[in-house]
Amino acid sequence: MTTHDTIVAADPISRYRRHPATCLYCDAAAIEEEHIVPWALGGRLTATILCDRHNRIIGKLADQPLCSQLAPVMTFLDVKRQGNSVGTAFKATTDAGEVVTMGPDGKVRQRDLNVQERDASGRITRATGALEKLDALKAGGALTSTGTNVVIAVMEKSPSVNFSIGAIREIEPGVLKIALHFIAGFVGDVPRATATMLLPFVLGQPDHLAGGTYVRTWGYDPTLFPGFWPPSHVVTSYQAGELTYVTVLLCGIYSYVVRLPLSTEIALRYRQPLVGSHHPILEEATHETIDWEARLTESDTGFLPEVRRRQREIVEYAAWRVLRAQLRGAAQRALANASTKKDNFLEFYHAELQLQLFDADVIHDLMSEAIRLRKEGKYVWQIPGPTRDDAT
Repeated sequence: MTTHDTIVAADPISRYRRHPATCLYCDAAAIEEEHIVPWALGGRLTATILCDRHNRIIGKLADQPLCSQLAPVMTFLDVKRQGNSVGTAFKATTDAGEVVTMGPDGKVRQRDLNVQERDASGRITRATGALEKLDALKAGGALTSTGTNVVIAVMEKSPSVNFSIGAIREIEPGVLKIALHFIAGFVGDVPRATATMLLPFVLGQPDHLAGGTYVRTWGYDPTLFPGFWPPSHVVTSYQAGELTYVTVLLCGIYSYVVRLPLSTEIALRYRQPLVGSHHPILEEATHETIDWEARLTESDTGFLPEVRRRQREIVEYAAWRVLRAQLRGAAQRALANASTKKDNFLEFYHAELQLQLFDADVIHDLMSEAIRLRKEGKYVWQIPGPTRDDAT
């Protein structure tokens, strides 16, 4: 056995990845690398199982609604996609009812810069705008560094916003697609007749509702849908005679069971971490018995509290990540201003926190934390994240 063969044999993804000659749904050549969980959701497990036409159609009709619905969670978690792009803009509503766009950084997009004057070389000498936008222009050399004119930063807090990240019927075709393509790409053969029968449900065509027929929302069974941090996408197949069940957990929050009319032989689990390491994990799973009739009902009083708990973890993590970014920017500006008077760094840092419009008591706590971190030889922005006693 060659060294290459040894590596492939030791790699579960290479060992289980299937290589069909033709598309899952037609006789055209399978030439498109399909992300089992969509690329936009951070998925990195791929298999070449589709032709170009079906890849485009399924991406538009199955993947896009799913990705749009989960865009806020992807942004909050700062998920790095394959290729390292981060974040997706999405619409939200302020408490005042104004529709705004949240940027990939999880903040309301800043108002346009209002430029009043430029010098002879075209550099801006007088303008108003958000502090971060002006900082970016300064770093790029777009602002003048001489003269008596000034650039004015508009100091304003981002408004509180509201948006929905609940499970809706429109994302069920995407869940069915994830389950079916996982089977076809890694678990076992999918007969062409079965794939073409399921295709209208994958595409969400009228009178072909995946929900209820092939996809059901599920409660948080600790065996099928374990709670852990960091959140991950988890897809697991289970063989049950002439049927195959696939559990799909998205972002550690959205739990589904998919029932497919085909027979497989192995139980396989794919896990895609969304924070920290992004390498997909593929491993054999323990066979579990799934009662399709044990669907989620109003009597499952623990379901909504568990949903809220998992959502709260993500929101807390996002708030911590955004705060660290703010503090790092404030520290960098303070260091630049105090470059000739480094003993006064904390004084400049305190001023920068005021420019960020933190409340006085928050600034007091951040300054106390900054002093503690400096004594430990750390940066002032390296505040600890939320603690989780149940993290694994």
